[in-house]
Amino acid sequence: MAEFGQEEREHKMRVALDAFHDYQNGIRPAGPGASDLLDFFAFVDEQLDSSGAPNVKRSDQEVTNLLAKRAKSLHLGPANYCWFLDPSKALCLKLAGAHTRGATEPLIGMCDSARCPQATHHAGHRPVWAASAESKKVFIATIGRVQRTENARLGTELARMNGCWPRSTPTAERVHDVARISDETRRDNETGHGPLLGLLVAIGLVRAVCGGRPSMAA
Repeated sequence: MAEFGQEEREHKMRVALDAFHDYQNGIRPAGPGASDLLDFFAFVDEQLDSSGAPNVKRSDQEVTNLLAKRAKSLHLGPANYCWFLDPSKALCLKLAGAHTRGATEPLIGMCDSARCPQATHHAGHRPVWAASAESKKVFIATIGRVQRTENARLGTELARMNGCWPRSTPTAERVHDVARISDETRRDNETGHGPLLGLLVAIGLVRAVCGGRPSMAA
């Protein structure tokens, strides 16, 4: 039993460390708790910057020391991470009622991570949210416009789902767009179509560098 507990703690730490490395690489979480988590990661970054000489890559051990308390609070759901730092803020406990007073863990089965202030969604959760959103869209289409109240309610839920998907930073997306456009330009030049599409490629590059749209993190 003790061995299982140790493995669970180590797994939580690896997940927290991966989330922090994603943050450093410009991949941001989504969900109601994302802002709080990003503030914490920014604090960790500041601590690392002030703990030694500049331009020195910090070891994972230094990072894990700073992440330890946050990792201990982590609970893993199928479509989110729950950072159970403050039981009074846990939506699942509020929904469950007064008998949960003194609870030390969240009720993952009752999690509504699109509304809970301690929930975050990360790149690995994308397939779950994408599948759920697609099912919701299909169902909305089947009920038509007659049931306006239900249609509006489901539409609100769908919009909230779409907001739960983690996205890459614009910078990462722009780099991807520039690489894609460059590859297309090379192929067009090889086939003799480059001169005809030069203007369109130039416009695409300007859009990619100056105003790329946000996209899902890989």
